[in-house]
Amino acid sequence: MSLGLPVNKLILLGVIPFNLIKGLVLGVLFILLNRRLGDWLARHQN
Repeated sequence: MSLGLPVNKLILLGVIPFNLIKGLVLGVLFILLNRRLGDWLARHQN
């Protein structure tokens, strides 16, 4: 079973874009959660 692409090209076209999109989505989610929970966390620190 051959995909017709060398492994390095497969990684470049498949894995790297997925990781960039995943990083962007997780970064946006973290920023949104941090903004919403920042005040609550500041009030509940000992």
